[in-house]
Amino acid sequence: MRLAQMAEAGKFDTICFQDTVAVAGSDALLAGDLTRTRLSRIVKLEPTACLAALAVGTKHIGLIATATTTYNEPYNIARRFATIDHISNGRAGWNLVTSQTEDEAGNFNREEHVEHGLRYERAAEFH
Repeated sequence: MRLAQMAEAGKFDTICFQDTVAVAGSDALLAGDLTRTRLSRIVKLEPTACLAALAVGTKHIGLIATATTTYNEPYNIARRFATIDHISNGRAGWNLVTSQTEDEAGNFNREEHVEHGLRYERAAEFH
């Protein structure tokens, strides 16, 4: 909260929370690759929940979070961001991504990541 309030006081236009729906490097660790072990220890809070909390402690700064179209449904994304937009009086923003890492697939009962072209076809459903 304090950082968002400092950014707002410093006249920043927005704050943005990047997200990935996997623990980075988890597939590499399972395969015995220890080069990314440090990444696998970094677990982040879910950003849209954070934005809702920040909305009540700030007044002007834009609140943006990443959400993937590959591993979400259009209704759920619309509902989450509409809620934040309502709570913040129109300050919510969505950083739309189609996901990029294999690590994410396993969290959604998939053997492998969705093929690039199919991810973008699916993203078009969110317009």
